[in-house]
Amino acid sequence: MINIVSKSIDGGKWQSISVLLCAVIQYSAIIIISNNILPSEYGIVILSFSIIEFSFLFINAGLGSALIQKDKIDLSQIRSAYTITILFAIICYLLLITISSTIAQFFNDELLIDVLYLLGIIFIFRAFSSVPKSLLHRDLEYKKLMIIDILSFFIGYFIVGIPLVYNGFSYWSIIYAALVQALILGILSFIYRPHNIIPFISIRSVKKILNFGMGLTISRFFNFFGKEGDKFVVGRLFDSGLLGIYGMAAKLIMLPVKILGNIIDHVLFPILSRINNERKIYIYLRVINYVSLALIVGLIVLSSFLEELVMLTLGDSWLGILVPLYVMLIACIFKIIIRICDVFVRAIGAVYKGANQKIIMTLLIFCFSYIGSYWGIVGVAVGVNLAVFITMIKMLNLCSELMGLDKSPLSFKKIIPFSILGLSMSLITFTLKPFLLQGIDNLLLVVSIIVLINIGLISFIMHLAYPSLFRKIYVMMFRELKFNN
Repeated sequence: MINIVSKSIDGGKWQSISVLLCAVIQYSAIIIISNNILPSEYGIVILSFSIIEFSFLFINAGLGSALIQKDKIDLSQIRSAYTITILFAIICYLLLITISSTIAQFFNDELLIDVLYLLGIIFIFRAFSSVPKSLLHRDLEYKKLMIIDILSFFIGYFIVGIPLVYNGFSYWSIIYAALVQALILGILSFIYRPHNIIPFISIRSVKKILNFGMGLTISRFFNFFGKEGDKFVVGRLFDSGLLGIYGMAAKLIMLPVKILGNIIDHVLFPILSRINNERKIYIYLRVINYVSLALIVGLIVLSSFLEELVMLTLGDSWLGILVPLYVMLIACIFKIIIRICDVFVRAIGAVYKGANQKIIMTLLIFCFSYIGSYWGIVGVAVGVNLAVFITMIKMLNLCSELMGLDKSPLSFKKIIPFSILGLSMSLITFTLKPFLLQGIDNLLLVVSIIVLINIGLISFIMHLAYPSLFRKIYVMMFRELKFNN
């Protein structure tokens, strides 16, 4: 147990660094590229990537996570999972080429055909990296995973993507960047975790991992539409320009969800799969409360200078995303809580119960986003918020049921004061912002000052409210510094 806990702490450090740096690299590159393309062109990118991500659900078939979750695996299971993943990748690519014109007609955009032809190659690259990365996760080799992710994203998006957009490749620069990133990811994954790649399928081995894998695929299928279903609705009912605005707003708002969700998923899932229910409950209660309370404060404060951030990163031409962005900000907490609950449900092994919740969420997303579409893309965002909130309540109830808890882990007695704290910080920001903007011409410097002021004030208030918690943090930092010296 001590070994697992120490590995989880070490893994959390490396995974946190990896997720943060990869997100910074990818989002920075996409923001730079977006400054040089139109929202309508970015809409084509959003739609094509959504189609690719949907197809990849069937390529992996949950086999990678099955290799992580199983207590013991043998070489035949590894080789079988790899062979099946490669076969599914080839089949999906051929199928995508066959139906690409039908997809383009459905979304009323013929440009999708050429994009899907090229972008579909990413299936092969991702299939090649799927099993080695899963084995690295199983072995808690987060430092190696960090190196793989950071190098692949940096080479793909900064070395390839940005120079291409400045040379007139427009939205194709994002396509080529993604392909190069996936190729480098596959090569590095195999270098760090080589395995036998000679095709081999054992029916007996496949049965042992496919049951969990297929259940997880069903869950991820509906989870995918829970995340991307609204984009399909917008892509179908509106033009690519509005899809580009909606898609960019959704991508920006998913940044904290992606960072926190990936850290929690990749670090906690291997650990939770190996500990008893009592320890799961202990971790579950604390993760849910700490993450949700921190997000309440952070997102309220973020909303107070969101317009300045958009102008700083995307420019005036993208100010149309502000209204949907404010609306989507509300659902950010709901989505992260759903992600946390999903990790615990999978770790317990109740993947089919989790899949049932995803089915309901998918139906709600499509239903409410379609109804909301009568009021434009803002109406779609409101509909999605409602669907996500309902799903969050249901996922919390499912986790409580599986763990034998009598009540919800979220304490509204704690939520109220943290909300007041966030609103207070937001009020301070709104008060200071006009004076800073009037006296300082550099928008980046203004935003930086606002962020630093909020961090300082929140830290000071939290120190007064929870002195024992800060003492523990100080002691941990001192020991870390002493150890490094």
